[in-house]
Amino acid sequence: MTSKYEPLAKHLESLRKNEVRLSFDEIEDILGEELPNSARVHHAWWANSRTDDSHTWAHLWLQTGWERTEFSLSQEWVNFRRIAYYEISDEKAMEGYEYDTKIILRTRNASLAKTRKAQDNFTCQACGYHLRVNESYVIEVHHIDPLSASEERETKISKLVSLCPNCHRIAHLRSIPYSVEEIKSILKISNLNASLKT
Repeated sequence: MTSKYEPLAKHLESLRKNEVRLSFDEIEDILGEELPNSARVHHAWWANSRTDDSHTWAHLWLQTGWERTEFSLSQEWVNFRRIAYYEISDEKAMEGYEYDTKIILRTRNASLAKTRKAQDNFTCQACGYHLRVNESYVIEVHHIDPLSASEERETKISKLVSLCPNCHRIAHLRSIPYSVEEIKSILKISNLNASLKT
């Protein structure tokens, strides 16, 4: 089924620059119809959502390699930027990883993180890694939708996932973190390449 928001994704994909600011009027011209009222009044409409929800418009621009950065409901504009990819040692990749870890360790999220780990059986949801050393499990909790991307200020347990340290770092090798399914695909390709070399 074709989405009415595909023209916006195709427009972004066709651009030769890495960043663009579009007014709501320009977006409506691209779409050939008006934006819904919710796009004009709700911050969440413009979130870079990667979860299995109804925000198909966000899924489309992410799939074409773009992310929403800034936007203004009062001035009716939105800024998009091509998604950046980082090397494992890149400072920005490390910053994203450290920021994610720091946020989840805040008092308001500590109990949610503990519950998420237990629900995931202290097992990485991307690679299946499960290790207990003495009385501690080697497992971390990752934000599926980073707070900076979703504009949310409170974390929900449904927005968290357990990842091993390696997969958590992999997630942050992109400015919009890789999803669990994407990490699984990366690992599958990596394992295939490794087996072909042996």
